[in-house]
Amino acid sequence: MTSTHTTNSTTAWYVVLTKPRQEQRAKENLERQGGEVYLPLFSNERIVRGKRVKREEPLFLGYLFLNIPTNSPLLSKVRSTFGVRQHFTGSLSGLSGDI
Repeated sequence: MTSTHTTNSTTAWYVVLTKPRQEQRAKENLERQGGEVYLPLFSNERIVRGKRVKREEPLFLGYLFLNIPTNSPLLSKVRSTFGVRQHFTGSLSGLSGDI
């Protein structure tokens, strides 16, 4: 998904800490607000109630990556987004370079 912001500012990737097992919910809500979200998934097979079930699960449990302009108003709204943890250890960490 591409960012909906039209300003010519630089963008940065941020690591976002999610609530337990709510990575997909946080991804959908951040995308709805205009952010570009990367949530790496892998295919995992488990036995549930005696049956083999194949599921897509987050590669990094509890984390996703958000790419937004550095001056975006979305940055201040991240903590109140459904699925995102309200308390971060410090502030969001900006990542340089391409992921």
